[in-house]
Amino acid sequence: MNHKLKQLFEKLTGYWKQLEKRQRRNLLLVGVFFILTVSLLSWFALRPNYVVVFANQTPASLGELSSKLDELKIPNQVGSDTISVPEKYQHEARMKLAMDGLPQSATPGYSVFDQSGLGMTEKEFDVRYQQATEGNIANAIQTIKGVQEAKVSVVQAEKKLFVSQAKQDAKASVLLSLAPGVALTTDQIGGIQQLVAHSVQGLLPQNVAIVDQNGTRLVDDQGEALAGVGTDGKLSKQQQIQIQVEQEATKKIRNALERIVGLNNVAVVVHADVDFDQKTWTDKKLTPPIEGSTSGGVISNREVSEETEGTQGGGAAGQQQNNNNQQQYPAGTQGNQSSSKKDNTTNYEWNTYVENGETSLYRVGAYTVSVLLNDPNLTQAKKDEITNFVSTSIGRKNDGTANDVITVTGQAFVAPENPFASDSFYQQPWFLGALAAALVLLGGGAYALTRRRKQTDVPVLEAPTTREVAVAMEESESQKMKKQLEKLANQKPEEFVNLLRTWLVEE
Repeated sequence: MNHKLKQLFEKLTGYWKQLEKRQRRNLLLVGVFFILTVSLLSWFALRPNYVVVFANQTPASLGELSSKLDELKIPNQVGSDTISVPEKYQHEARMKLAMDGLPQSATPGYSVFDQSGLGMTEKEFDVRYQQATEGNIANAIQTIKGVQEAKVSVVQAEKKLFVSQAKQDAKASVLLSLAPGVALTTDQIGGIQQLVAHSVQGLLPQNVAIVDQNGTRLVDDQGEALAGVGTDGKLSKQQQIQIQVEQEATKKIRNALERIVGLNNVAVVVHADVDFDQKTWTDKKLTPPIEGSTSGGVISNREVSEETEGTQGGGAAGQQQNNNNQQQYPAGTQGNQSSSKKDNTTNYEWNTYVENGETSLYRVGAYTVSVLLNDPNLTQAKKDEITNFVSTSIGRKNDGTANDVITVTGQAFVAPENPFASDSFYQQPWFLGALAAALVLLGGGAYALTRRRKQTDVPVLEAPTTREVAVAMEESESQKMKKQLEKLANQKPEEFVNLLRTWLVEE
């Protein structure tokens, strides 16, 4: 084995010595490039593939997880809010960390009662119960996609000793830390409100205030969710409703007109006058219990009748005496007297109907519509047809009363410029011709330079003389004979001995 290795080494050494200096340099470069390529491919193929095992973690939690993984001798990489381990360790890491109670939640839930003592006072119990409630709600909110961290503060409703005291409702505030680029929708914000309200007794959803890490309010003063970016950072719910109403009307009118004038040949702009004045009302009505009757039903009737009769006599006659000018009355005459009295009381019953109502959240009063057609030769007849169609589509009559809020215009649309049709200098014929000529010259120069280098590298040998050729031929024949004899001596030693004897006898 050593003899073969030695022969191989001698052959390689002989081959290396036969090479020229330029060839040795090229061979070294190829060897170095081969080694680097194999090393890089091996590194990419054999390096561990790290996967995320825990995400949305706080810096404190990341520190605990990394320290525990170091104790377990598991390689790990810590990101901004994630921690990763090699793929082959991911299940082992999760299992062992879970056995140690990691990662711990930033806000403890009902686990605060695990270490409660026997001598806990009522006040201490209330504080711990509120802390547990807030932590449990925060942990639930953090499970929502896009929410990295949540902090909840609850103000419980005050218990009043007397009924006359004003009652204070429960309130809550939620601080959310959202992931970069995440914006919660109105449904998600409303869901968070419902989640918090149903977790605290006596808490109404409109009493839950929600803000993000930038201090931006996500609900308004009435507890309505805010979403969408506006001038003040948020669009109100009324603005969202108006935009939705206008977009729906625009889409319906444009889709219908495109069937007439063709696709992308019409532009529609709609403005809606939306009334958000919401009112509540109560209507009390009295109706007769019997259908068709104009009076109520009689439930009681009381009649009282009285009659009296009697005799009335005259008084004593007056005497005309010295009475100091006092008036004297004649004596009354005697006769019969009668009187009667009636009293009728009737009680009626009516059906009482109380109706409580509330108007809708919004009402669309009127539309203003502008239609632009891709037709510079728009006729008046066609304009009237489109005007009548738009009038009926917005709930108006087509008798001309809505023509003041509908505008139909025909103009030629300006097509956008084609970015690929610009007259750039590199698309000019002269530039293409010059580029082709430069490529031809460059190729010809490279070919001539290559041939010149090959001719320079070929060594010039002097023509050998006749004597040297004969000597060389003679040496070559003797070498061949020598090799044949060596081969014969190794393979057939008896024949080689007989051949030597023959040569000796002949001499």
